Amino acid sequence: MIQKLLNEIEHQAQACWDFMTQEERERYAWLAGIIDGEGAIFMSKRKRNDRNYQQYDLVLRIEMNSESTIRRVKEIAGVGRIYKDSSRPSRYKTGFIWVAYDHEAAAVIRHCLPYIHTKERHARLALAFTDARSLVTGKGVNKQLSPSLESKWEWFFREFRQINGRKPVIKELR
Repeated sequence: MIQKLLNEIEHQAQACWDFMTQEERERYAWLAGIIDGEGAIFMSKRKRNDRNYQQYDLVLRIEMNSESTIRRVKEIAGVGRIYKDSSRPSRYKTGFIWVAYDHEAAAVIRHCLPYIHTKERHARLALAFTDARSLVTGKGVNKQLSPSLESKWEWFFREFRQINGRKPVIKELR
């Protein structure tokens, strides 16, 4: 199933580009460079306080000191939110964060995919996760999953952790 989704992603990305003007392509190519250099594509997993199950989310995040660049990212992407990084000590320059989640993040990644290089594996995995989740749960819906589906989402989560150079959160049973 995963390989089939990965093959379909290539086709969808090309179809996206076929309908873009040259100016749009250049804007998304610029955005792809920012994602490669300053961005992060990952999954978050959290236990819902009000429910007894895990929630898995795709996250596309760009963090930098340049507010004007972050505003341009949002302008090109057309989605996401901008935050000031309040976690930095006062002796550092103010940081700015642009973040998009789930289907919004996937739409940006899909538009940028032909030019994403450094984070290509992240991008393809993100699109495969979003497409797989849409097939079984509907667009952007987080609800209690069957054990079979939860194990698939956990596989995506672990793959992201592996390509980001982190050890899996959960130790394998021996």
